[in-house]
Amino acid sequence: MLSGLDVSVFQGQMDFSSYDFVIIKASEGWAYQDEGMNRHVQSALSTNTPFGFYHYARPDLGNSPQTEADSFLSYVQPYIGQAVFALDWEQKSLNYPASWALEWCSYVKQKTGTTPFIYIQASVENNGSMRSLYQGGFPLWIAQWEVSQPQVETWDKWTLWQYQGSPLDLDYFDGTIDDWNTWAGGGSVQPLEWVTGNRYLSSSEMQNNAKIVYQYFNKQGWTLNAVAGMLGNMQRESTINPGIWESLQPYIPGGGYGLVGWTPYTRITEWLTSHGYAIDDGNGQLAKIQEEWLDPSVEVVWIETSTYPISFNEFVTSTESPEFLASVFLYNYERAGVAAESERRENARYWYDYLLANGGGSVFVPRLNSDGMEGNPYWYDYNPFYLAGYGLPNCTAYCWGRWYEIQGVYPELPLGNANTWWNDAQNMGKKTGQTPQLGAIIVTWYSDGGHVAVVEQINSDGSIVTSNSGWGSSYFWTETLYPENGYLASWVPSEAYVQGFIYLDISPVGPGPVPDRPTFGKASKGKASKYGNLWLTLRGVKQ
Repeated sequence: MLSGLDVSVFQGQMDFSSYDFVIIKASEGWAYQDEGMNRHVQSALSTNTPFGFYHYARPDLGNSPQTEADSFLSYVQPYIGQAVFALDWEQKSLNYPASWALEWCSYVKQKTGTTPFIYIQASVENNGSMRSLYQGGFPLWIAQWEVSQPQVETWDKWTLWQYQGSPLDLDYFDGTIDDWNTWAGGGSVQPLEWVTGNRYLSSSEMQNNAKIVYQYFNKQGWTLNAVAGMLGNMQRESTINPGIWESLQPYIPGGGYGLVGWTPYTRITEWLTSHGYAIDDGNGQLAKIQEEWLDPSVEVVWIETSTYPISFNEFVTSTESPEFLASVFLYNYERAGVAAESERRENARYWYDYLLANGGGSVFVPRLNSDGMEGNPYWYDYNPFYLAGYGLPNCTAYCWGRWYEIQGVYPELPLGNANTWWNDAQNMGKKTGQTPQLGAIIVTWYSDGGHVAVVEQINSDGSIVTSNSGWGSSYFWTETLYPENGYLASWVPSEAYVQGFIYLDISPVGPGPVPDRPTFGKASKGKASKYGNLWLTLRGVKQ
């Protein structure tokens, strides 16, 4: 039996050399890393103390198990295979079904090969509510103090036992160092890998490849709508398989090959070979599509039709329906011998709904610095504030671009001063409220323009970290706001108050395509706020 402890930010610098193991708090909820994690890891490494990590579940914040698991894995990824994992299930979590915890543990095991422990109080273990975790093979970390042995009713036995809670949380591990290392054993978080081969793919295999396609083009600024429209065509052409030959007949003269059925096949195979890719490399084929979009001088592939007089760039940035964009891609790009248009449109709707529900495998990534913002089309060429002459630094231009970055779809947001956003957002049908959520826009009113910012992190003490830009001020900064102050920044005028939060909504914006260069009216008269922007009047643009 080994003796150890579990720690979090509330423990300062510690020497773990007198302990057999230490379990370190890594994260809580979504996008919050425990501030003590890194120093505790370094202490454990410096003393060769076996260690593990636990995640404090926060289903009460509305987070999905996968979302919180991905957040946890992003912090512990360098130590996968040498650390044990655990889910801390207590307090507010007890108001939620055990299926949430089971899904979290199952997902972490699937992604890493490491089987997480489940931390629960003895009373919770005894009442049988977590039986599904026991049946799933997840070991028990039980908390019961001031007893000679914990009382176990649901599990056959405990593997970790927290037997003391003050002044330190002390634990026993029922096993040897070899047993500990067995529980820690695993591989690494594996990125999605292409499913390929000269065959038709199953539904689950297509879903895997569709996520890769979405992740690739989302980073390039494509809307979800556009990706779904293209995927509807890819499904018809190849079952989203980069290694498939037309009619499963390789090297037939004039035959097609690859994700979009390039015809003749030499168009794609020769390009891939010349650029150092294997011919069934899906990433190489996506790079070819990217080149076709950005550098048509190499090969003119996109040809506007009279029915769909839409450029490739307009397609990429469009918020039209997936069905409409499937037709655009069919006639302006594929020009297929067999149109099967209704099938492609139905496929596109399916992929839109699937990726919307599953996030394309993506995770909310907090923006805590300005890396990658300069010249990024979210804040520049695609941004209506920039196009109207009110680009960064500017709080409204920043929030518009940040929502585009998070969602991957053209945002429907107000276009006026920050102090008009609250009422305008409600009039637009946006969801609003008084509770912070990740990605939400916090709206502060004051007469001289107001201010808007994006919630990037929610801390365990209720404080939030926001990302900001300011008219006549800084290009980018972060700021911690506290609930006891009503989430009000210290620098705002005395008349200022927080109106609330505008919540993310990644549903389609509307039926009309977004022009590359919308036409704006003149700014109204009035002084520009240091942190807001002048009023913009949008004319003739479908939002």
